[in-house]
Amino acid sequence: MQDAIFKRNRILSWSLWRPVFVTLISIATSIVVTVIAVFVSPLTSAVREEILPIAVTICVIVSTLVAFPIACQVHGRGLRLGRTVQMLEAAHAELARRARIDPLTGLLNRDAFMADMTRHRQGGNAGAVLMIDADHFKSVNDNFGHQAGDEALCLIGEVIRQSVRTLDLAARIGGEEFLVFLPEAGTDLPMVIAERIRAGVSDLSQRNGARPHHRLTVSIGVVMQTGCMSDHDIVAAADRNMYEAKHAGRNRVVRSIGPDAPRIASVA
Repeated sequence: MQDAIFKRNRILSWSLWRPVFVTLISIATSIVVTVIAVFVSPLTSAVREEILPIAVTICVIVSTLVAFPIACQVHGRGLRLGRTVQMLEAAHAELARRARIDPLTGLLNRDAFMADMTRHRQGGNAGAVLMIDADHFKSVNDNFGHQAGDEALCLIGEVIRQSVRTLDLAARIGGEEFLVFLPEAGTDLPMVIAERIRAGVSDLSQRNGARPHHRLTVSIGVVMQTGCMSDHDIVAAADRNMYEAKHAGRNRVVRSIGPDAPRIASVA
């Protein structure tokens, strides 16, 4: 409570110093002008000595009554304008953030993911791409409803978020499909992360206990960049590997290195 009072008083003192400073400048200017006017006037010394204190007092009173309220009003408008600008900047930043984020899972959306991946790869960061797709996801919506489907997508998104590194990019690109880009990834790391995601999603029903009668699994295609591959090429290759995992029985990770033929790397 005392800290709040101290903070409020400190803010109040900081908000008053500008009007006080303007008022003091106004008083000093008025006194200087008045003194000069009195001394250059054709008045006698006795008259000057008599009216000077009165004139100075009037300068102080008038300047205080006029300058201080006006300065407070101008300063208050400046503060309100500053707060408005800050609110607009915060709103703009929030809109920019929402334009990049998938509202359901909190991961990047497709456009933001592709833009960030392009920037990473143009900077010379060779890496790997993981295409992740939930298995038999239509049955979740059909059997348990779309709310359950949304919850499942959120759970999968959280597993992906917890499985990747801070510098990695993770996105939901639509429906039940997710993309991950691993910059500066070696030969083994992409498979380690892919398997971590696969196993984590497979274990969701056991760890959650919400719907133990339905087991979530994902099929993952992994492509490790070699040579000169465009963004479209590397994503398309990951997509092909993901479908290879589907055809091989789902709940699997299929990897290829550049243009090489894909191979099944893990089986549940």
